[in-house]
Amino acid sequence: MTTEKEAKPMRITMRTSIAIALMISLCSGLHAGTETTSAVYRGRPLADYIDGAKSTAADARAAAIRTIGRFGKEGIPALPVVTAALADPENDVRQAAAETIAIFGPEGADAVSALAPLLADPDARTRTVAALALREIGAAAKPALPQLIDALKDEDLVFRMTVGLAIGNFGRGAKPAVKALIEAGNDRVDDWVSVPLRDMRRAMAWALGEIGPDAKQALPAMREWGKFYRVRWYTDPAIAKIEGKPDPPTWR
Repeated sequence: MTTEKEAKPMRITMRTSIAIALMISLCSGLHAGTETTSAVYRGRPLADYIDGAKSTAADARAAAIRTIGRFGKEGIPALPVVTAALADPENDVRQAAAETIAIFGPEGADAVSALAPLLADPDARTRTVAALALREIGAAAKPALPQLIDALKDEDLVFRMTVGLAIGNFGRGAKPAVKALIEAGNDRVDDWVSVPLRDMRRAMAWALGEIGPDAKQALPAMREWGKFYRVRWYTDPAIAKIEGKPDPPTWR
């Protein structure tokens, strides 16, 4: 047999959900967007798209906001307008705003307080892209930790997975989430074959590992999770971090 480290949790694959297509496209768009050096997109300056984000037509607002994301870091001056769109009455506009903030990454930190309420949005995809944006913002999204903890009770496994990955970015600062992460990972323990459930549980394990020694109470549950198909790839390194031991190899 050979050993090989498993991919980072950010690359967890969900083959059965529309939301994963969104996450994959966003992850690839993130790199492309940040390489943009021109302040003009398709012959138009950023100011034109900022104006478009205020259109009376919802589809025009959503399109303009998504295009702002194409400017990458050069689109940051539009952050106030994009953040305001998180409160738009239309689902697609709220989603577009969260997607663009996800592309901005840590530079979108000023939107954290506006993103947090979307974790309880009635629309599942809106909740998921809001969690994705908080994940991409990283450690600066910690003020949203209480809302992220509440979101771990959500039945949508893709959303819950993304929430767990956002929480893991806070490291030891996510200690208040330990109990909720354990409970989320313990969901449906009799289901050994569900891919979304497996990937959600992997995200919980990764987040607990990032918390470190303060997550010791999770060890019994994590050892049980490790019995699930391919979940051990995440539980073993996470358990090692919690116990302060060297990162073990992951067997494929």
